[in-house]
Amino acid sequence: MGLDIVVLDKLGESIDSFRAGSYSGFGEWREILAKEVGFDLNDMLGFGGKKKWKKDTPFSELLSHSDCDGELSLDECKNLLKDFNSYLDDKMDKRKMIIFKLENTNNDALWFLEKMKEWRIALKEAVDKGGKLVFC
Repeated sequence: MGLDIVVLDKLGESIDSFRAGSYSGFGEWREILAKEVGFDLNDMLGFGGKKKWKKDTPFSELLSHSDCDGELSLDECKNLLKDFNSYLDDKMDKRKMIIFKLENTNNDALWFLEKMKEWRIALKEAVDKGGKLVFC
């Protein structure tokens, strides 16, 4: 079992999907993402911590979301797409990529970035079609 993400258009028709990973793998990926933007996910409400989510926290719509059901609205997808574009454009700088790979194992870094790209593609499709993402 694991987490699949389905992209729906504005009429609710499925147009694409991808596997976000096993539930534990998705959790691990979110922990890396939170670390990358400057905080420990375990410090946050909903993850055992007491810190409240702020609207301006990068990726907050995804990081604070349930890992097993629900959906991301069109507006949430738009916000997340901006975060993904900004992060990936910045991370593709060669120096930053080398540092990232050194801080993580090479395989973990490649796996993490591949999932980042899959999320960005799905978010772009949802935004382009006026739709949303559904967690299954």
